[in-house]
Amino acid sequence: MNPNPYDAPIHGQSTPFIATYTQNEIYNLVKKSFADYMMKYPADAKPLFIYDAAPAYSGIIHRYMEKDFSTFAQVKPEGEATKRAKKGIGYHKDVVLKRIGLEISLTWESMRFSQWDDVRNIGTQLGKTVPQRVNLDMTQFAVTFAQGTSYTDMSGYTVDTTTGDGLSIANSAHTLAFVSNTYTNICPGGLQFSKSALIANEIIGRNNTVDNYGIPSYKKFTHIFSSGEAQVKYDIAQFLRSITDNTQANPNVINPLNNRYQHLILEQLDTDVFGVRNTAKSKWWGIVAADGRDPSARVPFFYREWEAPHMKPAPTEDNNANNFSRDIVLYGARGGYGLAALNGTGIVYNFPTN
Repeated sequence: MNPNPYDAPIHGQSTPFIATYTQNEIYNLVKKSFADYMMKYPADAKPLFIYDAAPAYSGIIHRYMEKDFSTFAQVKPEGEATKRAKKGIGYHKDVVLKRIGLEISLTWESMRFSQWDDVRNIGTQLGKTVPQRVNLDMTQFAVTFAQGTSYTDMSGYTVDTTTGDGLSIANSAHTLAFVSNTYTNICPGGLQFSKSALIANEIIGRNNTVDNYGIPSYKKFTHIFSSGEAQVKYDIAQFLRSITDNTQANPNVINPLNNRYQHLILEQLDTDVFGVRNTAKSKWWGIVAADGRDPSARVPFFYREWEAPHMKPAPTEDNNANNFSRDIVLYGARGGYGLAALNGTGIVYNFPTN
């Protein structure tokens, strides 16, 4: 005979009813489910950014600055003064805090009669919302809308997608602070991925990685990024993992690019501002220097985190998250961050049509 669901639970038996659970116990279950999902969430765009944790009470605006130094020592003739090095502060970029959040509610009925389904649902759904928004913003900032100077996000806010020189992140005429030279980070012709296209990207990356004095600098391009579109994904994977050159028939010709790059699949690259799939962008790809934290040695995109994704405090009668009249309890997630692109070096874009 089944036990009465309104009776206290009997040791050794499981039940889907939570009549004996306290509100704090429910909150702990939600929080554990939230934390578990947060650890599993694949934030694929994070390698494009340098993580920068904001100290407490440091303000809601932060400035990143280009700093360049002389590359080569100068000859010192006998008895003459040594020439002074040049140190320059180039362009700068300010990043401003943006807070995001979402809430979900539990009614008395759902807490009493459907414990595990609702607890898991609240934890996983809230666990998705903040990191998914961060990842969408990262992807759309760095790639999807990088050809414009701004875009309007799903919340109606304007997102600045310029670098320190005031031009769009992806641009064929980026300027330098101390000389009249320009550089590009767009491969012309809208090339779809291939061996020859990859070589063209490497040439552009090498020739256009310079400091503000126009002197070439070295950034190791470590990743090929693309959308998750099947054909693009498999073409890149096959090329990078083949031991022999898969563009010809002789098995004795090695593939010099075998495991040369990591493949960064950005599942939200080909989307609109609402995260809806936009297949017109599915063939987009590029190469990027995405290792380390030194902005002079990698793409200088910054993710400044003021508030790590987290659950709001447990609902109580004192924090207005417990609606006494309607028998509803609120659970919320929050996060706070900002994105900035100091300059456009260390990345090369391809924008082929689909």
